[in-house]
Amino acid sequence: MKRVMVFFPLALLAAQAWAGGPYYVDPGCSTSGTGVSDVCGRTGPKRTLSEGAELLSAQDEILYLRGTHVAHGTCPGTTGVYDVFTHGQWNIVKSGAVGHPIIIQPYRYGRVDQETVYLEGIRFTSSGWTQCSDCSSGVCAGVPGTCSDVWYYQTATCDRSQDRLYFARKPDGSITRKRPSAAQITATYDAVGWSGACNWNGDSGNTLLVRWGPTVTNPNTTKGIGVNHRRTDLLELGTSSSSTNANLTIRGLTFRNGARCAIQSQGNLTNVTITRNTFSKFIDSETGSARPVTIAVVGSGGVNNLQVTENEFSYSTSEGIHTESHPSARFTGVFARNWIHDMGDVSVLGDGMGGTPNCTTLGTASNVGSGDYSGFLVEGNLMERCTPAGRGGSGGKAILLESPVDGITVRDNVFVAVGSCFKLAIEGKNPAYHYHRNIQIYNNVCIAPGSAGGDGKCFWFSGRGDGDTSNTFTNNSIYNNTCINPVGDAFTSTESGNYAGNLFRNNLLYSSSAKKLINWTVPASAGAQNQFQHNLIYAPNAGTTVLAQVGALTFSCARILPGSDFDGSANGTADQNRCQDPLFVSAASDYHIQSNSPAKDHGTSTEMPAGRTTDINNTIAAAHRLPSYADANPIQGGIWDIGADEYARLPAPTTLGSNWSPRCGHSHTKTAKEGPLSTSSPRQKPASYSEGQSRKSASSP
Repeated sequence: MKRVMVFFPLALLAAQAWAGGPYYVDPGCSTSGTGVSDVCGRTGPKRTLSEGAELLSAQDEILYLRGTHVAHGTCPGTTGVYDVFTHGQWNIVKSGAVGHPIIIQPYRYGRVDQETVYLEGIRFTSSGWTQCSDCSSGVCAGVPGTCSDVWYYQTATCDRSQDRLYFARKPDGSITRKRPSAAQITATYDAVGWSGACNWNGDSGNTLLVRWGPTVTNPNTTKGIGVNHRRTDLLELGTSSSSTNANLTIRGLTFRNGARCAIQSQGNLTNVTITRNTFSKFIDSETGSARPVTIAVVGSGGVNNLQVTENEFSYSTSEGIHTESHPSARFTGVFARNWIHDMGDVSVLGDGMGGTPNCTTLGTASNVGSGDYSGFLVEGNLMERCTPAGRGGSGGKAILLESPVDGITVRDNVFVAVGSCFKLAIEGKNPAYHYHRNIQIYNNVCIAPGSAGGDGKCFWFSGRGDGDTSNTFTNNSIYNNTCINPVGDAFTSTESGNYAGNLFRNNLLYSSSAKKLINWTVPASAGAQNQFQHNLIYAPNAGTTVLAQVGALTFSCARILPGSDFDGSANGTADQNRCQDPLFVSAASDYHIQSNSPAKDHGTSTEMPAGRTTDINNTIAAAHRLPSYADANPIQGGIWDIGADEYARLPAPTTLGSNWSPRCGHSHTKTAKEGPLSTSSPRQKPASYSEGQSRKSASSP
């Protein structure tokens, strides 16, 4: 008898030993099973998120969350809503293996029939609403119009730090508008916190008034109505600063309707990916705590390779993404291809909301420490209409850097109608950490900042504003950006301090009206302290209008010449700035340059950031009513152009192939850097996607 011996690689045996699951959660089941089947029963899904997460322990394991689905077998079906009151706050401390993450995703993820999962910061209410009958006194005092159209809800407890009601959930899953006072709840779905007992800082307390009528006749008997459940984060990564989450992927979920954060970190993060999720309607007071993704309570191990990609953030009262590095640890990773829009929109959120509705804010814990972001990229995002509004009126920056920040790279982003595109702000009380340094910003397009409200600046170097002279901005490189029609200045500095070694090169600044575009009031000194070179600055019909001021030097269009000593550094002809019409494809909408543009072949490669090997490469703008900026063109003719666009002539085609574009002179041939283009929802992943797969499919059954 012949014996056959079969040898299995140790890695395969290890993978088979470690990987379990897949596991399932279904809130529609009446009882929790063991979680290994998708049909309710003894082996069926867990009922809560926490129970499901407890099953995860090894690499490649997947937790499927059942979303909106109809009854099947012994399962009654569900709306797909996991409300925080019923299911509790979700704490995760999990680690997979490098290249083999633990994955949390919706059922049938990546398929056309992917189920929609909603994680909401609310409690549903089937009772507890009291109809107003007297609007001259008591809780309903001051309510205008039909008094009985307004109802109020009051929590049983009065913890001023937590029991604050900001909004009610409407039957369709959207939320009410927060108004400043009872006298202003005039339209259906207007809401306001009662200014009486348990009120916090003149804002919301434990009582909420809502004008439900005439659309909703009785909120106690109408399905889908609820209120925000305290000030509760929906998902916390870690339980303390010493916790570690590693090799973990969270994708395809919808986080909405909360009064704090959707995802809040505590501890150390390594290879954590947050991708293709939707975050919407996170509301809080003027303290600015309602940030959908907050990576702020960081352990001494730091943040290593955090991936926040292809998500949608919208309609919240503070920045979509907020980070704070550990004082002594690096913060590495990427924010890429996210769509962030309509933060602070009063038409949806109401004019009584507060917060800091920036698109993103990045800084360091307590504004103390190294601020080391030297391994972090913010790239290829689209940020639109993040504007200051409501109580306090702060926020509105696409990218706010709060000191200290060292070494971050920001590239290939498109900003539209935000309050300001970039603000480098000095914060905190310790002068030793009042710095921004070694920052690289290139290949960004900033369109009409301030047009929907805000300061209207493209690049803003901002000191503390209290006369402190410790403000330090050194060795920052601002290359090949395009700034269009800022309401304020394109480049501006405020407050005195140490400004040295900052390079402003190859930038294109354009205004359709005559105005000052550069307002750099830092005094020039001998030598190359700050260099403005090879920039194009233009406004039609500017005449004698001062378009630029650098220190004490002022320049009208006629004085902005290649041979001018523009920055006061005594470099003479080295400055090479110019004032000429850039000849865009369309001055109203498409900011690529044409073949005869004076921006063509007038840039410089001198001290170019090493990472800049092509022009702008933004793959998502075209999916949102904008021209395609997925160019990724390398240098043409040996000389860089000015601005984010490098003009590239197409070879004459013999046939009109699939990559042909009617836009003059620009190739949109897909590159490896560009990756697959898609106009689908950020939640949808191509069925062929295989992140984290080693022995089983990452897509759902």
